[in-house]
Amino acid sequence: MNDNDYLPRIKNNDTKVIGELYKLYRDDFIRFIKSRFFSLDSERIEDAYSEAFHALYRNVQNGKLVKLTGTLKTYLFQIGLFKAIDEINRKKKLLGEELLDYKPTEEMLQLDYFEEDDEEVIKIRELNETVGQMKEPCSTLLRLFWFERKRDSEILPLTSFASVDVVKVKRSRCMKKLKEDYLQKLVRLKIISEEKQLQLLA
Repeated sequence: MNDNDYLPRIKNNDTKVIGELYKLYRDDFIRFIKSRFFSLDSERIEDAYSEAFHALYRNVQNGKLVKLTGTLKTYLFQIGLFKAIDEINRKKKLLGEELLDYKPTEEMLQLDYFEEDDEEVIKIRELNETVGQMKEPCSTLLRLFWFERKRDSEILPLTSFASVDVVKVKRSRCMKKLKEDYLQKLVRLKIISEEKQLQLLA
């Protein structure tokens, strides 16, 4: 069956086809994103895939998508890639690291765009590795706040800290340490200059 043949069946709410398509591309999408965005866990990637699939469904239902110019898989992965990048940028903004905010170009939407030596991939890999190298309690605090999106009040009962204020202070210190270590890596890799490092740490 040609991929365009699926569109009218999605339009007609063929639940069997919709369910089969959802399962068909899910595992490939998770592997695709994991291989490029190392700081995203499986749950966040599955959320991105689910949002992408619902966007595909809505676009078919409202008539925005009536004919594919490529494959259904590529169309779905392009939307999912935007979702993943949005999540990555959310994490970067927690560091106050405007240098790393970026928007994907048309070229970046090609599935073979990201190479291991691509600067953006290196930045993301180094960020993820830096988080993984943090010592306790920073490792736990950053995981709960950053990856699980928990508020300080939700983090408190999961730790031995005395109050929400203590959690906030400790987390702030951990974020400061993370930013320092991460930017130092970027300097060592010659991705940013020492001058830029000092500006971002000011």
